[in-house]
Amino acid sequence: EGLDLSSLLTSAPSPTSSRGRLVEASPRLLVKNSFAGVNFHDTYTRSGLYRKPLPFIAGCEGAGTVLAAEPGAEEWVGQRVVYFDHSGSYSDYSIVQENRSALVPEGLGLKEALGGFVQGLTAHYLTQSTFPLKNEHTCLVLAAAGGTGQLVCQMARLANARVIGVVGSRGKLPLLEGQVDDAVVLEPGEDTRHVVQQVREMTSGQGVDVVYDSVGKDTADMSLQCLKLRGMLVLFGNASGPPPDVSALRLAEAGSVFVTRPILDHYMNTREELDWRAGEVFRWLLENKLHVNVRSFPSLESAPVAHKEIEARMTRGKIVLELEL
Repeated sequence: EGLDLSSLLTSAPSPTSSRGRLVEASPRLLVKNSFAGVNFHDTYTRSGLYRKPLPFIAGCEGAGTVLAAEPGAEEWVGQRVVYFDHSGSYSDYSIVQENRSALVPEGLGLKEALGGFVQGLTAHYLTQSTFPLKNEHTCLVLAAAGGTGQLVCQMARLANARVIGVVGSRGKLPLLEGQVDDAVVLEPGEDTRHVVQQVREMTSGQGVDVVYDSVGKDTADMSLQCLKLRGMLVLFGNASGPPPDVSALRLAEAGSVFVTRPILDHYMNTREELDWRAGEVFRWLLENKLHVNVRSFPSLESAPVAHKEIEARMTRGKIVLELEL
């Protein structure tokens, strides 16, 4: 197509994180994108919540074929990959770090792999590392019908934990069939007290071992109230805005509970960790132990519509932009 692949790689600036710091050096790959994933992270960078030097190309996740690679990663050329990098997937071509990319195994489609990548890696670290679920645990999953929420519920079921899902409308309840043991509806703007009451009733007054909360501002206090003694609140998203600060005394009053605000970067810190997480997610997809609900938008021009749906919490699964029609 007339592209000088080697010059594209050598002329590209050194990658930086969303906070402007240089990321760990790694051979870079030139990827011809087939799909770009749409994530809440993209709305955070677009709005300025996560600051990036201007100008930048939006999108942190994509899937496609490697056309060229820097020395040390030549074996990636020609391979199908998915990746999670700091920006640039809303484009026909992206230059990404090898250590933030994963090979897509034979038998798994690019769209399905992308649908299970960022959301799957997130669900994996939440349920396997941040609070490793076991069969004696009960977890509460907010936004349970979303792309990440559905995978958190499915992985919790794989661990034989009890799952209570919270969704934003009754219309989303069918999406949780077979994925949760109980469900609660919390309409946007609705008083949250009934959720606390129902969760307490469902757990014989004890509360849950862990809450996985991607909503943030509107639900953080509710989530604290749903915890059992010494439970953990995992705030991993800001769908309604950044969660408020919580004082140490408030944690004591809630039952000597724990609060953490993890991000995916810190749970794919090495090549080995990324391979472990991606390998398990892809294997579970191939074995039909995990199922992803992927909705395609036809082009990059659809990105504004996709962002509006995510911000309005209208999504039911994963949204991708299809770049090769």
